[in-house]
Amino acid sequence: MKANITPTPQMVDRMKDQASDFYSRWMELNWCITFVTVCKSLKLGKARANRLFQDIVEEMARHNEYENYKWSCDELKKELERLEIPCEFFSERSTSSWKQTLHREKIIQESKKAGIAESYEMAAKLKKIRELI
Repeated sequence: MKANITPTPQMVDRMKDQASDFYSRWMELNWCITFVTVCKSLKLGKARANRLFQDIVEEMARHNEYENYKWSCDELKKELERLEIPCEFFSERSTSSWKQTLHREKIIQESKKAGIAESYEMAAKLKKIRELI
C-alpha cells in the first residue's frame, strides 16, 4: 500500500512563510554586499556612505510608490544605458521550470566529476607524494 501524503493548508502556509523569509533574507544580504562593496570601492567615509545610503532609501521609496515593476525596470535600464553599463540584469528570464533547472545543474555537476584517466593520474601523483614523505 502506498501512502499519498497530501500537505495540509497549514503545511503549505508554513512552507510559503519559510520561502518568503528565505528570499527576504537573501535579498537583504545581496543588498548589503552590494552597498558595502560600493563603499569600499569608492573609499567612502562615514558621512558620504550615510548620504549614499539615504539616497538609495529615497530612490527605493520612489520606485515602491509607483508599485510598477516594469516601469521601475525600464527607468533603471535607461539609467544604466546612459552610464554605458550592460543591462543584462533585466533581460528576458529563462522559462525553465524548477525541475529543468535542477536537472541542468545535476548534469553540470556530473560533467565536473573526474574520469578514470584523471583518477588514475591523481592516484599516481598521490602515491609519489607519499613516497617522498
